[in-house]
Amino acid sequence: MRLILCGFAAGCWSVQQLTTLPAVGACAGGGAAALLLLVVVAATTAMPPWTRLALCVLLAVAVGIGWAGWRAQRRLAERLSPAQEGATLSVTGLVSGLTVDTGQGVRFPFLVDRGRHAGLPPRLLLTWRSFTVTVRLKRP
Repeated sequence: MRLILCGFAAGCWSVQQLTTLPAVGACAGGGAAALLLLVVVAATTAMPPWTRLALCVLLAVAVGIGWAGWRAQRRLAERLSPAQEGATLSVTGLVSGLTVDTGQGVRFPFLVDRGRHAGLPPRLLLTWRSFTVTVRLKRP
């Protein structure tokens, strides 16, 4: 089991080392090849244990490559459009992580409310330099 997990991690790592992401078709082709390999491993009964283990590790590598490539393609599809870049917007959403002090302001991850801002990516990394906040005050 540890070798299979190492194979999956090696597949994910190999995608991280690429200069460009594989195309979606290449990920789908790799998934089909992995499925074929799974059928071969499952259907063959007269196979030495070390061969079966090696094929399972190769299958885990292929699954890791496909999964990491698919996730990376999904994240890159959430890009800000060039028309929206530099625009001043009023957005509604939730701060989804810890703030980081950059010395010139505060940077934080922000989840955009999808109902109100359909054209924006669902996740933004915002920098806040001066604070203008609408608040509702209550006595303790």
